[in-house]
Amino acid sequence: MDYTTLRPLSHVRSNWELVRSESGDPLFEEEEDSYAEHLNVLIDEIAAASPSYDYHEFENQIAAEYTDAINGRYFLKGNLWYDKQTGQPIQKDDVGHMMEQASSGSDDVPGLFLAAAGRIATAMSHGVGNFDDLDRGHMEMLAIDLMTILFRRSDNPAR
Repeated sequence: MDYTTLRPLSHVRSNWELVRSESGDPLFEEEEDSYAEHLNVLIDEIAAASPSYDYHEFENQIAAEYTDAINGRYFLKGNLWYDKQTGQPIQKDDVGHMMEQASSGSDDVPGLFLAAAGRIATAMSHGVGNFDDLDRGHMEMLAIDLMTILFRRSDNPAR
């Protein structure tokens, strides 16, 4: 998770590497200039949530608010976004960019939280309890969801 979720945010907080707490509470040792405190709060919130398993719906609602989706450059077919010019699916990073840009101006985006919580609940229902054990596609999208949430929340105190 360090490399996929936090390292891309190193321009905001330089201490992006997580240190597991020996006591397990909090999950990550809360160090100066790190995302550990925000991530611990987010983990607690997700653990208390009762999310929908339709995480695509929440991600797609946010991405649909991006300018290029509104003006028709990108379009949704099923659960995939396509480029109108090429007719090809766009990359997950591009969908992440759409969600990040569409969520600008907000310090929290409930849909992103519900998407992340839904992805985690779905993984756990399939016996996957560790981020590193997710298949690549789900890991990439969960990392994008979490990264965007943490970025949006980074200007505010975690607690």
